[in-house]
Amino acid sequence: MSVNGVQTSSKSYDAGVNGLPAVQKQPQQAAPAADAENNTARQVNDEEKNSKTSEARLAGDAMRARLDGEMDSAKAGEAKTQLLASTDATNPKKLANSSEANKKLQEIAASDPLAYQAITGSIPKMNDNKKQALIQVIMSPDATPQSIKLAAESLAGLPEKAHVQSNGKKYTGISFGGDQSSQDHLKKLKDEGKLGQGEFDVLMSISKNEGQMNAVNTYDGEVVSFGLRQNSASGALQPLLKSVRDQNPEKFKEHFEDKGISLKEESGRTLLLYKSPSSGKEFKLPDEKKKIPLEDRLHLANVFHAASKDPQVSDILNTAQVRSARNSLNQALGTAVAGGSVAQYVTSNRGKATINDWYNHLPANAKEDFKKSMLDVYSKHGFDTSDPKKLNRDQLTSKVAEELYQKDHPGAHIPAERMADYKKMATQQIEEEFIQKTKQLRMEYFKEKDPGRVGEIENRYKRVDQYFLSKKNSADA
Repeated sequence: MSVNGVQTSSKSYDAGVNGLPAVQKQPQQAAPAADAENNTARQVNDEEKNSKTSEARLAGDAMRARLDGEMDSAKAGEAKTQLLASTDATNPKKLANSSEANKKLQEIAASDPLAYQAITGSIPKMNDNKKQALIQVIMSPDATPQSIKLAAESLAGLPEKAHVQSNGKKYTGISFGGDQSSQDHLKKLKDEGKLGQGEFDVLMSISKNEGQMNAVNTYDGEVVSFGLRQNSASGALQPLLKSVRDQNPEKFKEHFEDKGISLKEESGRTLLLYKSPSSGKEFKLPDEKKKIPLEDRLHLANVFHAASKDPQVSDILNTAQVRSARNSLNQALGTAVAGGSVAQYVTSNRGKATINDWYNHLPANAKEDFKKSMLDVYSKHGFDTSDPKKLNRDQLTSKVAEELYQKDHPGAHIPAERMADYKKMATQQIEEEFIQKTKQLRMEYFKEKDPGRVGEIENRYKRVDQYFLSKKNSADA
């Protein structure tokens, strides 16, 4: 039987004729004429009854077959109309463009039954958020049965908490905070002596903003970002994949190469090569990351989520991304600024986490802001910043220490026995002034370049501060 071009299993029914008991032959005896006449009448009646019984059975079987066919058609119709309305009973609003999307699905049912079957089989596994993303793929001018199938299967394969969202511009994809605890993994490393308390706190505060060990995002210009510091295809993701490829080639092939992801060394860079399973198009990342369509962003999210569920792959990825987070922090702290490096001015764990949060986002912009911030601090305390090479950290610290002392002792100089205390306070003040200026420059950047994310950036700073405040409160308790 075929429903809109999709073959279904046929049903056959036994009419029941062969199930009738065989007529028992009786010994032939002479019978009076009346008995013969009665026997003839009885035989006619039995034949009529048997005929009516068979007809009734055949009619009943035909009815059952017809009803089963109607039920199959109803099920197919139900699958086709899954997109038409919200499944949330509290939200009567229909999904945007659902009627038009349903019409396209009906066309696919006739042109590509296998793709149609895969698509409609995936729809019941989606919530409204994911259905709306599927509709977006269906309504794309470049949509094909295979691109829609890729989107549907990817959405159905992602966990319930994986949310489809836009970054406020032209990119839509998956945002998933992960379900593999960063705290558990980092604590294990700390207990094993592989991670100090300071590093633990910094990495944990980063995770508060970026996600768990297997967090994955595909909704912004980076195409795909993974892990507790959101290693992206701009460069940080490639070393993670290279670790899997080098340590377990079979698993790399299973989870990545067979899904369209490979690595290539070119002009001193490691590129992530992506071949779309639906279109066959090849993309070089990060160079062509802005060209990746929605169905492939959904697919990439599903690929990394599935890989993280394989314990052998997860172990390799986790080790590699902790190493990546450490490298990122060291690079941020190693940025050259007036009078030295960031590390010489930012010594608290809270300060390190704060400046690293900006560095994780856009390293080049962050480095420039670090330099500007440090010059601003020097200028604030009366130094000539026209030649940054002449600026000296020790001179700045001594100057701020004197300023602090003279607030309470106007005109006096710090006694030698109090110098260490006031230099410590000066160091803390310089760090705070540097951080506040860096925050200001970062906010100015987003207000100009991406105002829709200003609130998000403010919340990122709040989460870092809240983490270290909770640590302080726990220590004081």
